Amino acid sequence: MRRAGRCGMRDATLQRRAPRVSADDLGGRWEVIMDPAAKSASEVMRTEFASLREGDRLDLAEQVMKLGRVRHLPVLDPEGRLVGIVSNRDLLEASLTSVLAFDPEQRRGFLHSVDVSEVMTRDVEVITGDAPLAAAASRMINHKIGCLPVVREDGVMVGLVTETDLLAAAYGASD
Repeated sequence: MRRAGRCGMRDATLQRRAPRVSADDLGGRWEVIMDPAAKSASEVMRTEFASLREGDRLDLAEQVMKLGRVRHLPVLDPEGRLVGIVSNRDLLEASLTSVLAFDPEQRRGFLHSVDVSEVMTRDVEVITGDAPLAAAASRMINHKIGCLPVVREDGVMVGLVTETDLLAAAYGASD
């Protein structure tokens, strides 16, 4: 780590990035570090999670993310089927493209005018409850995503596996 001192960034800190690791680099080692007692996604998934509907506005998504300290919000249809997901990254990109010069009140107004369906990811990576945790970890690494919705065959979302859930399963930690 070193301090930057040029271009008016006296207080900025630069850090070297860790080397990127793919699931292929890990080989079968996910099976080794995962707790043998927690073998499937359904055993570690969160069954209580906040969600949105397609007609909800981005300002609601932002409030839920802040209050719930979450980074991903599934978007469900009235029957509970997954139709998309909004991440804090989606929220940031929507904000940056349109509100760089806005004050906080204007930004809130802008976010209130945008449906989550306009920025959500529709082609969501999902997993079933009986999928092995190693498969969940591999998919999250390969697709660079922080969570995997757990769905039934009919598309109804029944849970969510996050990076935190995988770490807790690997190291025996709990909430």
